[in-house]
Amino acid sequence: MRVNPLLFVAALGWLGLALHAAEPWEAGASVIALADGPQLFIDDYLIAASSGLRRTIHRPVRVPQPVMREERPLFYMKVAHDADLGRFRMWYNRMDPVLGYAYAESRDGIAWERPALGIVDLPGAQHRNALGTPTKCFGLFLIDESRGYTPPAERFKLAFYRQRSAQLPATGMWVAFSADGLRFEDPIGRPVISEYAEGEAGGISDIIEGLWDPRRREYLVICKRWEAGHPGKAANAKEGMRRVVGLTSSRDFRQWENPVTILRPAPENGQEEFYGCKPILRGDLYLGFLR
Repeated sequence: MRVNPLLFVAALGWLGLALHAAEPWEAGASVIALADGPQLFIDDYLIAASSGLRRTIHRPVRVPQPVMREERPLFYMKVAHDADLGRFRMWYNRMDPVLGYAYAESRDGIAWERPALGIVDLPGAQHRNALGTPTKCFGLFLIDESRGYTPPAERFKLAFYRQRSAQLPATGMWVAFSADGLRFEDPIGRPVISEYAEGEAGGISDIIEGLWDPRRREYLVICKRWEAGHPGKAANAKEGMRRVVGLTSSRDFRQWENPVTILRPAPENGQEEFYGCKPILRGDLYLGFLR
């Protein structure tokens, strides 16, 4: 028997956590086959029996002041530790003068610097850390395959939503690759997953999160998508439309399956929508931080 495909941990607003508890194991039930390595006992799903134990969940402590400030908001970011460089690396959406991506570094994860990359020629010193990526982009799913990956030019993989414009009539999820995480190339030149007309059902929209799944040996993207057939009208949506959470996968980061809906609001919850979901794999459990 395999562990439930997705166990969701819903983040309320960005603050408190609400746990969706799976049913505990019962005598006579099939044994759950687990891979070697650590497992996350977030609830009783993996525990057959216990005595004299109490689960304690510790709240994280927020640093009093923001560690990064911008004139416009920072959003859709990826932070990873690079053991070769001995520092944390941050990739994030920038808004001025056009939508794109920027870069920052830190040795401790608290004091951050915006290096003068000199890759993109933009006016103003505040844009010196702009990355060489496509523009008109939202969302950010980035994978670092680590040093020694073959081919080296695809060590860093980036999936993102690209906005429609007069110069770019096709929109949806695009991908790009990089050897250094700073200069990205788009070898395909078109969306790998198309978005349907604005506000219409299906396709993929502008919230894109993901991970590499070593169990299935494929890349997973959890995305925002539109779905029809819901009661009433939510904010910024057509009648009957809702934002829901979708899932797509790929073996090579180039060919992607059509997204399927994995989480939708209950009809009795009125105008409720799900804007996106950040996936994390711990042991054999999939966790999702729901927006």
